Amino acid sequence: MTNAAQASASMNGWVWAQGAGTAFAGALAYLGARFGAQAGKANADKAIFVQHVTAERAVWREAMRDLVVDLTAELRRGAVSPARPVNWRKVYVARAGIVLRLNPACREVCVRDDRHELDRRLFMALQDLVSARHSPRPEWLLKTDAVEEAAQRLIKKEWDRSKDEARTGRLDG
Repeated sequence: MTNAAQASASMNGWVWAQGAGTAFAGALAYLGARFGAQAGKANADKAIFVQHVTAERAVWREAMRDLVVDLTAELRRGAVSPARPVNWRKVYVARAGIVLRLNPACREVCVRDDRHELDRRLFMALQDLVSARHSPRPEWLLKTDAVEEAAQRLIKKEWDRSKDEARTGRLDG
């Protein structure tokens, strides 16, 4: 083999190695871009999901506030205005709206590490309030205060939970 042939063969080997290196780098770049795009999409999907859940929780909190106001305002008005007694239909409608927004586990017997303690407190306060229908009016006012306090604590817990989830981007399971 002549020097020219050796040089040509050596050059072909070099070109081939260069081509293989370029192909390998291209494959790595493709895989990196693909995995990066998948990770970016997953992060974007998660952010949208957390944003949606946080918005739904805001709607839930607002509905709970409105229902508690409707219920307690009707009871307080009826307690101080003998000419206009309590409209118990309004009270029962508001109560049902509140109960339907509580976790169903609130009806179960208390367990250790109770995640639904505040739901249960509100549910029990509503039960006490409705069962006090035939009691003297001051009893209504005390029971109404208990419903307000229980609702306030539950709404505050959910607000804090939403803030944490919005800040961290992780939902509280």
